Amino acid sequence: MTCSCRYHYKISASYDPSNNNRYRYKCKITSITSEGCCPL
Repeated sequence: MTCSCRYHYKISASYDPSNNNRYRYKCKITSITSEGCCPL
């Protein structure tokens, strides 16, 4: 995964049946050693 924003984020996906059964992604700021970054 590539970084697409200024800070590194940790991504957590949650199942959202009210949104066409798609996953909703939440981003939280973590250290620079975190895996992944916040998607645009």
